[in-house]
Amino acid sequence: LGIDLNFAKEVTKQELVGADGKVLPVDLQLFAEFVRKQSNPELRMFNRDVFQRMGGFDVLEQRYLADALERLRFLGSPQLYEAAILILLALTDQERRVKGKFVTKVALQTQLRGLTSPREVVQVLDWLSSGDVWLVTPVQQGQELGYELVHERIIPALLRLAGLD
Repeated sequence: LGIDLNFAKEVTKQELVGADGKVLPVDLQLFAEFVRKQSNPELRMFNRDVFQRMGGFDVLEQRYLADALERLRFLGSPQLYEAAILILLALTDQERRVKGKFVTKVALQTQLRGLTSPREVVQVLDWLSSGDVWLVTPVQQGQELGYELVHERIIPALLRLAGLD
């Protein structure tokens, strides 16, 4: 990708630095993935013009989430799409708009009983945590394996997509 280093430094300082003073690489990766996938060569640049034309990080995050989840309709079924939204919401503290606590696969299966099957929970968790999508990350706590959202920045887009915002 072409890159304007001054713009990259500026947008990182203004838009990506968290309260802890750190930048999560996933934010830059998200923008880079959108730029990389553009068919128009003029849009394959990490610069201010492309950033503005794509709508900034808020729009990019919403498009990334919507595009990623839409792939489930083609890979599987509408049920998997709905299961993915339910799982992402279950990993979110919606009231405070932050990542929820660590949740195990069994806890998710129990929480979503009647809304989606245990098999679909496993299938969707594997897909959401895959390198292609990477919306959820597996986390080991002691002897337990659980899951968390990769990043809080997707929460507003998730809530809009789920019709909760």
